[in-house]
Amino acid sequence: MDDMCKSARELRADQRRRQVLDAAGACFREEGFHGASMSRIAARADMSVGHIYRYFDSKDAIIIALVQRDCAQVEASLRRMIASAGNVETIITRLRKSIPWMLDRDRAAIFLEIHAEASRNPKIAAVLAELDRNFRGLMKELITRARRTRPGTPDIPDAKMELILLMLHGIAARITINPDIDPQVLMEGFEKVALSVLAPETLCAEPAAPRAS
Repeated sequence: MDDMCKSARELRADQRRRQVLDAAGACFREEGFHGASMSRIAARADMSVGHIYRYFDSKDAIIIALVQRDCAQVEASLRRMIASAGNVETIITRLRKSIPWMLDRDRAAIFLEIHAEASRNPKIAAVLAELDRNFRGLMKELITRARRTRPGTPDIPDAKMELILLMLHGIAARITINPDIDPQVLMEGFEKVALSVLAPETLCAEPAAPRAS
């Protein structure tokens, strides 16, 4: 629903939900999911615990909403890419430019915390699995469309698709383990490997002049 179509009450509720999610994200980064109590989240959000329960019925619901919020941004970006899909090189360049968003250390910390929680919590695992299926489907559609701009190019094999996803998901681990890493190194590394996987014929061409990130 567009914000212009929402009532003042709905807009206030949306703002309150964002307030809770921002506070919860900060608490989860600092203390982990199990260490961050609802009372700590409430204090961070400057609300009462009872007020938070008006918008989220459990801590799991807050975790799920955090996951869905970031995934919604990624999915919207992928859908825009699909709508204007060019060749493989163009798609890889656009994915490369999205890497700084993934290199946000706070976002990366929550990403890793969520995956750790999924290993213990079947409810969170089920939500992540569904979101991953959606993400994988969008990525496959995007790359398949791009590859079809070259006549005779076969659809992307599952193994290659998984390798691209593995690189994108691994960015959170790299920035967490090595916080001093140069983002340009990750961006260039992703581009080179992605080209070798999705468009190896381009590596045989004359090297292009260096470009800015």
